[in-house]
Amino acid sequence: MTLQSMTTTVKTLAAASVLAVATATASFAGSAGYNYIIPGEQMELKTELSLNMVRASENGTVSVYDFTHGEKGALLGSTEVHAGANQDVKIMLNANAAQDAIIVLTTEDGTVPLATTTLKHL
Repeated sequence: MTLQSMTTTVKTLAAASVLAVATATASFAGSAGYNYIIPGEQMELKTELSLNMVRASENGTVSVYDFTHGEKGALLGSTEVHAGANQDVKIMLNANAAQDAIIVLTTEDGTVPLATTTLKHL
């Protein structure tokens, strides 16, 4: 084998490795889920909750629950979101004394949770 053919073989193997990793990463990202919630800056949970981004694979509902005692409590508020990227989502909240909250993205009928996140010590 000549030096030139070895160089070509190494380049081909490197390119194939990069392609395999990129394909596996895209496949993992697709199977890991498309749904997530990015909270915004919160000072308190009194009247309104702001979320920077909610990404949903289908139309759904974002619900905010009291999580002060480490378990899902009373519903504080909710809003509908559409499939895709939802930026600057505002949720009006019922009067409450919550210090922690859990935010849940569910399917449109509310039966399947798609993503959750928590806010602590507000």
